[in-house]
Amino acid sequence: MNATTSLSLTIPMPKIAEVSVVDHLVVRVVWSAGIRTGRTDVVDLSPMVNLLKHYRPLRSDRELFKTVHLVEDGRILAWGDSDEIDMAADSVEELAEEMMTPQDFANFLSTYGLTHNEVAVLLGRSRRQIENYLSGSEPIPRIVVMACFGLIARRQEIRGSAITPPSQMSPR
Repeated sequence: MNATTSLSLTIPMPKIAEVSVVDHLVVRVVWSAGIRTGRTDVVDLSPMVNLLKHYRPLRSDRELFKTVHLVEDGRILAWGDSDEIDMAADSVEELAEEMMTPQDFANFLSTYGLTHNEVAVLLGRSRRQIENYLSGSEPIPRIVVMACFGLIARRQEIRGSAITPPSQMSPR
Protein backbone atom coordinates (compact mmCIF):
# COMPACT_ATOMS: atom_id res chain seq x y z
CA MET A 1 0.00 0.00 0.00
CA ASN A 2 1.33 3.42 -0.97
CA ALA A 3 0.97 6.24 1.46
CA THR A 4 0.87 9.76 0.16
CA THR A 5 2.68 12.24 2.32
CA SER A 6 1.43 15.79 2.36
CA LEU A 7 3.88 18.58 3.04
CA SER A 8 2.78 22.11 3.76
CA LEU A 9 5.09 24.97 4.49
CA THR A 10 4.08 27.21 7.33
CA ILE A 11 6.22 30.07 6.09
CA PRO A 12 5.81 30.83 2.39
CA MET A 13 8.93 31.33 0.30
CA PRO A 14 9.69 35.01 -0.21
CA LYS A 15 8.94 36.50 -3.58
CA ILE A 16 9.57 40.03 -4.80
CA ALA A 17 7.08 41.74 -7.12
CA GLU A 18 9.20 44.84 -7.86
CA VAL A 19 12.75 46.03 -7.27
CA SER A 20 14.31 49.45 -7.85
CA VAL A 21 17.57 51.14 -6.88
CA VAL A 22 17.36 53.76 -4.14
CA ASP A 23 21.08 54.39 -3.69
CA HIS A 24 24.29 52.43 -4.14
CA LEU A 25 23.78 49.02 -2.46
CA VAL A 26 20.25 50.02 -1.39
CA VAL A 27 17.09 48.77 -3.11
CA ARG A 28 13.36 49.21 -2.69
CA VAL A 29 11.47 45.93 -2.87
CA VAL A 30 7.76 45.19 -2.96
CA TRP A 31 6.98 41.76 -1.53
CA SER A 32 4.37 39.54 -3.15
CA ALA A 33 4.93 36.43 -0.99
CA GLY A 34 6.65 35.46 2.24
CA ILE A 35 6.44 36.86 5.75
CA ARG A 36 6.61 40.43 4.43
CA THR A 37 3.81 40.06 1.82
CA GLY A 38 2.29 43.39 0.88
CA ARG A 39 5.10 45.46 2.39
CA THR A 40 7.47 47.75 0.59
CA ASP A 41 10.92 47.85 2.15
CA VAL A 42 14.04 49.86 1.52
CA VAL A 43 16.79 47.30 2.05
CA ASP A 44 20.48 48.00 2.50
CA LEU A 45 22.26 45.10 0.79
CA SER A 46 25.72 46.23 1.91
CA PRO A 47 26.04 43.70 4.77
CA MET A 48 25.74 40.86 2.23
CA VAL A 49 27.57 42.59 -0.63
CA ASN A 50 30.52 43.57 1.57
CA LEU A 51 30.78 40.13 3.15
CA LEU A 52 30.88 37.77 0.18
CA LYS A 53 33.46 37.69 -2.59
CA HIS A 54 30.77 36.81 -5.15
CA TYR A 55 29.41 40.37 -4.84
CA ARG A 56 32.77 42.16 -5.11
CA PRO A 57 31.96 43.72 -8.53
CA LEU A 58 28.88 45.42 -7.04
CA ARG A 59 30.89 47.16 -4.31
CA SER A 60 32.50 49.74 -6.54
CA ASP A 61 30.59 49.56 -9.83
CA ARG A 62 27.55 51.79 -9.40
CA GLU A 63 26.42 51.27 -13.00
CA LEU A 64 26.46 47.49 -12.57
CA PHE A 65 24.43 47.82 -9.36
CA LYS A 66 21.81 49.86 -11.23
CA THR A 67 21.16 46.85 -13.49
CA VAL A 68 19.35 44.99 -10.70
CA HIS A 69 16.32 43.07 -11.93
CA LEU A 70 14.18 40.08 -10.96
CA VAL A 71 14.60 36.54 -12.26
CA GLU A 72 12.97 33.21 -11.40
CA ASP A 73 9.57 34.84 -10.99
CA GLY A 74 10.80 37.22 -8.26
CA ARG A 75 12.67 34.64 -6.21
CA ILE A 76 16.08 36.07 -7.14
CA LEU A 77 17.65 39.50 -7.68
CA ALA A 78 20.21 39.54 -10.48
CA TRP A 79 22.70 42.02 -11.91
CA GLY A 80 24.30 42.35 -15.32
CA ASP A 81 23.16 41.37 -18.79
CA SER A 82 23.72 37.66 -18.26
CA ASP A 83 22.62 37.54 -14.60
CA GLU A 84 26.20 36.70 -13.57
CA ILE A 85 25.60 38.02 -10.05
CA ASP A 86 22.49 37.03 -8.11
CA MET A 87 21.00 37.07 -4.62
CA ALA A 88 18.13 34.96 -3.32
CA ALA A 89 14.98 36.74 -2.18
CA ASP A 90 15.24 34.99 1.18
CA SER A 91 18.62 36.70 1.75
CA VAL A 92 17.01 40.04 0.94
CA GLU A 93 14.11 39.18 3.27
CA GLU A 94 16.56 38.38 6.06
CA LEU A 95 18.26 41.76 5.61
CA ALA A 96 14.85 43.46 5.56
CA GLU A 97 14.00 41.79 8.89
CA GLU A 98 17.11 43.44 10.36
CA MET A 99 15.86 46.89 9.44
CA MET A 100 13.43 49.30 11.08
CA THR A 101 11.00 51.77 9.61
CA PRO A 102 10.36 55.02 11.46
CA GLN A 103 7.06 53.46 12.66
CA ASP A 104 8.89 50.35 13.92
CA PHE A 105 11.28 52.63 15.82
CA ALA A 106 8.38 54.66 17.27
CA ASN A 107 6.72 51.39 18.36
CA PHE A 108 9.98 50.33 20.02
CA LEU A 109 10.11 53.58 22.01
CA SER A 110 6.45 53.32 22.99
CA THR A 111 6.59 49.63 23.92
CA TYR A 112 9.57 50.16 26.21
CA GLY A 113 8.45 53.56 27.53
CA LEU A 114 11.57 55.36 26.32
CA THR A 115 11.83 59.09 25.76
CA HIS A 116 13.86 60.53 22.91
CA ASN A 117 16.55 61.57 25.39
CA GLU A 118 16.67 58.15 27.06
CA VAL A 119 17.00 56.22 23.81
CA ALA A 120 19.62 58.70 22.57
CA VAL A 121 21.74 57.95 25.64
CA LEU A 122 21.17 54.18 25.40
CA LEU A 123 22.10 54.09 21.70
CA GLY A 124 24.95 56.61 21.85
CA ARG A 125 23.17 59.01 19.48
CA SER A 126 22.03 62.60 19.76
CA ARG A 127 18.42 63.50 20.39
CA ARG A 128 18.38 65.18 16.97
CA GLN A 129 19.46 61.91 15.30
CA ILE A 130 16.68 60.04 17.12
CA GLU A 131 14.16 62.59 15.88
CA ASN A 132 15.55 62.27 12.34
CA TYR A 133 15.10 58.48 12.50
CA LEU A 134 11.53 58.92 13.71
CA SER A 135 10.67 61.45 11.01
CA GLY A 136 12.18 59.33 8.25
CA SER A 137 14.53 62.11 7.19
CA GLU A 138 17.50 59.89 8.03
CA PRO A 139 17.61 56.11 7.53
CA ILE A 140 17.98 54.07 10.70
CA PRO A 141 21.45 52.48 10.55
CA ARG A 142 21.72 48.72 10.93
CA ILE A 143 23.96 49.16 14.00
CA VAL A 144 21.14 51.11 15.72
CA VAL A 145 18.63 48.38 14.83
CA MET A 146 20.97 45.71 16.22
CA ALA A 147 21.40 47.77 19.40
CA CYS A 148 17.59 47.94 19.72
CA PHE A 149 17.42 44.15 19.34
CA GLY A 150 20.08 43.92 22.07
CA LEU A 151 18.08 46.16 24.39
CA ILE A 152 14.96 44.08 23.74
CA ALA A 153 16.84 40.84 24.41
CA ARG A 154 18.36 42.21 27.61
CA ARG A 155 15.02 43.41 28.97
CA GLN A 156 13.22 40.23 27.99
CA GLU A 157 15.96 38.05 29.45
CA ILE A 158 15.37 39.81 32.74
CA ARG A 159 11.61 39.18 32.37
CA GLY A 160 12.15 35.64 31.06
CA SER A 161 10.12 35.99 27.86
CA ALA A 162 10.73 35.54 24.16
CA ILE A 163 12.19 38.27 21.95
CA THR A 164 9.76 40.20 19.74
CA PRO A 165 11.36 41.84 16.68
CA PRO A 166 10.74 45.62 16.53
CA SER A 167 8.86 45.25 13.25
CA GLN A 168 6.26 43.07 15.02
CA MET A 169 5.75 45.28 18.06
CA SER A 170 2.66 47.30 18.67
CA PRO A 171 2.59 50.35 20.89
CA ARG A 172 1.15 49.86 24.33
